Amino acid sequence: DPAEQLAANAGLNLIPPGVAQLLAAGLRDDAARVQGAGAAIKAWDGCAGKALHLLEEGSGPAVGSDARRVAAAVKAYGRSGLATLLLAAAIGNDDARLLLARLLGDVPNGAVAALRDDLAARALGQVDAEFAAALAPLAGPHLEHDAAIGLRVRLAELRRQA
Repeated sequence: DPAEQLAANAGLNLIPPGVAQLLAAGLRDDAARVQGAGAAIKAWDGCAGKALHLLEEGSGPAVGSDARRVAAAVKAYGRSGLATLLLAAAIGNDDARLLLARLLGDVPNGAVAALRDDLAARALGQVDAEFAAALAPLAGPHLEHDAAIGLRVRLAELRRQA
């Protein structure tokens, strides 16, 4: 664990204790953000399964012959294969989009658009989390004024742009 290594180094006077505590906390926060990003990816992947389920059930535009086309595509590619095609189309892969159009016509367009919008929202959430984490150290009053003035000016510029 990097946080434990920092603490051990601080004990050997290689890193000042206050700095080691700040760095260890930062590493723990980094690990939590990485886990959060992984959870967001898994959740988005799960959204493809839900979208496929709606297509299979005939909710929305899939009725009659469309439902049969969806069933044939699931039989040919499997649920995970078709869900992967939906995800690939949502991230902008033209080959996946063209294959879905050939298999299902316009039926998956709403699902692909919903997955794309969901991905954009999740990505924005991850960007916001990283932005907040990068700015968190500047919020502390423990920074020396002379050393932090440039950082705080840049922070004000970033907030104005956001």
